[in-house]
Amino acid sequence: ELSAEAYAREVLPQTAELWAGRRSFEVYADQTLALATSAYGRRFYRTIGLYDGGSLVASFKRYERTVRDRAQKLRAVGFGAVFTPPEYRGRGYASVLLASALDAAAAEGYDVAFLFSDIRPHFYAELGFRALPSRAVSLRADALPSGRLAPMRLDSEEDGRAVRRCYEFGLRRGGIGFGRSATLWGWTRLRIAHGSEHRTGDTMNLVVRRGKVVSAYVLGVRLPQRDTYVVDEYGFGSEAAAATIPALW
Repeated sequence: ELSAEAYAREVLPQTAELWAGRRSFEVYADQTLALATSAYGRRFYRTIGLYDGGSLVASFKRYERTVRDRAQKLRAVGFGAVFTPPEYRGRGYASVLLASALDAAAAEGYDVAFLFSDIRPHFYAELGFRALPSRAVSLRADALPSGRLAPMRLDSEEDGRAVRRCYEFGLRRGGIGFGRSATLWGWTRLRIAHGSEHRTGDTMNLVVRRGKVVSAYVLGVRLPQRDTYVVDEYGFGSEAAAATIPALW
C-alpha cells in the first residue's frame, strides 16, 4: 500500500497527461489528496503499488463499494487508474499486481470486482473481467417532451441530501446499482465540486423543486461550442417527478 503522499509524489507526475484533463498538475495533485483524506477515502480507498527492487513498476487505486440488487447487498472492490510506466510495460507487472489483488479480495469474501477502462479493455478480459456495454446516446433537444420548468443549480448541502433521497428512490424502484453511504455521498459531492470528470465544458448540475422539496436532479456539463448538454447522472423522487426529466435535460 502506498500512502496518499507517496502516490502523489511517485505516480501522479506520470499519470497527469492521461487523467489530469484541463487541471494543472498542482490542482490535479491537490484534488487527489483531498479525495484520499476525505471520510470515505480514509476508510474505503487505497493506492497500491508493485515494486521491483526499488522501482515502482505498476500501481492502481482501490475502492470498496456495495452493489445493491433490490434487497440483496454484494461486497464489491473496484480498481481505477491502473498504470505501468512506459519503460516497464510488456513484462506482466500490472497482471501480477491485479491478479494478486483479485485473489486477496476473493479470500476476504468480496462478491464482485469492477473497473472502468477505455484503454486496452481486452487486457482485463484476460484476467477474468467481463465487458459490459457502454454506449453514448445523442438526442436533439426538440425531440424530447418539453415542459415549463424553473430549475435551479444544485449548490447546497441540503440539496445534496435531497439528491441522495432521489437516488435511493431509484434503487428501491428496481434494478442494480451502487449503494451510496453518507460517507460516499460526501466523496461524491467532493468530486462534483472538483468538476474533474470532463476535459471541457461548464459544470451544470440542476434540481427541480416542488415547493421546498427537490423532486428531480441532473448532473452534467454544458458544451456551448457543440450546443450540447452531457448527462452524467439523473434521478427523481417519485413516479410523477420522472416526467420532469426530459425537460430538465
